[in-house]
This record gives sequence, C-alpha cells and structure tokens, in this order.
Amino acid sequence: MPKAGNGMLGFSTENGFNNSALYNYYREYISARLLKPLENGVVYNLTFYVNCANGVYYASSGIGAYFSQEKLPLNSFSPLKIVP
Repeated sequence: MPKAGNGMLGFSTENGFNNSALYNYYREYISARLLKPLENGVVYNLTFYVNCANGVYYASSGIGAYFSQEKLPLNSFSPLKIVP
C-alpha cells in the first residue's frame, strides 16, 4: 500500500539469482525530469519511502537520489558510477 496517495512504483536493485551472470550488476533506476530547474541557494527537501513488495525477502541498503543537469546514461543494467 502507498504511504499516501494512490500510486506506487516498483524497481529492482539486484536480481537475486546467484547463478546469473548479472547477479552483482543488474540495477533498475527511476528517473524523471523536474517541472522547473532547481534554484541556486534554495534548500530543498526530498523525501521518499521504500518498502519491499509482498513475497520479497531481500532488500537494499543503498537507495539514494541524484540530481543532474544532464540525462543519465541509462543504456545498460550496470550500476552507475555515481555515488548519491
């Protein structure tokens, strides 16, 4: 159930299959374009809630956020070389 509102979003931070060649590298990312640019000198507060789906037994401790003026290179399932 959503924390508030009526929508949720799902993504995977790893595939969970030890026998897969993608085991340590598979990631899914959520991205969105802001409606307007952030203003320099203004303090912003980003809050999001994370919850495991029903039947999921693994969780990630490294979920974060990253803001960029450039579109991220999301052309593979490999981890980004960016620290949020």
